[in-house]
Amino acid sequence: MPTSPAHIVIKGQQVLLAPAMTYGEAVGPYLPPGAQPPITIVEYDSIRTEVGDSWITFDRNFMLLDRNVRPEDQDEFQPVFDALSSQ
Repeated sequence: MPTSPAHIVIKGQQVLLAPAMTYGEAVGPYLPPGAQPPITIVEYDSIRTEVGDSWITFDRNFMLLDRNVRPEDQDEFQPVFDALSSQ
């Protein structure tokens, strides 16, 4: 079950999450080539009256694996993207 904390730790730094943004461990048999479990999924649904939400997945080494971010949610995900791309 995803949790809704105020932040997530990525590469040793605390990254603030938007209100109602959740994260948890993704479960499933498919693992992309080179990915190191566990796989983390960060989800956000800015428009609860519409079907679908924004999400990203990354692995234990903080490699971005996949994403589906609505244009209107880009700003909320930017701190996560910045942390994933930092050295």
